[in-house]
Amino acid sequence: MILGGLAYGVWAVLRAVPLLMWLVAGWWVSAAWKAGKPAPEPAPEKTSETAHPGVSREAVRDLLLTLMGTDSAVHLATVLAHLQQRPDTAALTASWKISDLRARLEALDITVQPKVKAHGKGATRGVRRVDLAPSPGAAPETSTAPSTAA
Repeated sequence: MILGGLAYGVWAVLRAVPLLMWLVAGWWVSAAWKAGKPAPEPAPEKTSETAHPGVSREAVRDLLLTLMGTDSAVHLATVLAHLQQRPDTAALTASWKISDLRARLEALDITVQPKVKAHGKGATRGVRRVDLAPSPGAAPETSTAPSTAA
């Protein structure tokens, strides 16, 4: 009885205002179109541990600082050549290109600059010393020298 009354009410409204029929039909087609699309699969969350198990950001940071020496930056080509020559990383990095190294550094939240000058060579992709700030969890270094502040 209630369903019949509801159906009669909808019919009466659509009979009085036929334009509503086309709006309802358009809404119905849009809803059917959206319902027919498969739901997008959520991308797995990439963390530095899942992307590179066993490699910490601090270890990579220390390596980059060692390769920089007294310079203010290091080229990715220099880092890649070093990794491909080390016995413990040569097998893993033998097929890497600079773009692979860059992707791995960026996954560890290490900023790669498009143009850096290092070791007297021209400007190319690399990492600057100022971008390798210690992680927030690192303890600040304390000096044993007395303070000169008054």
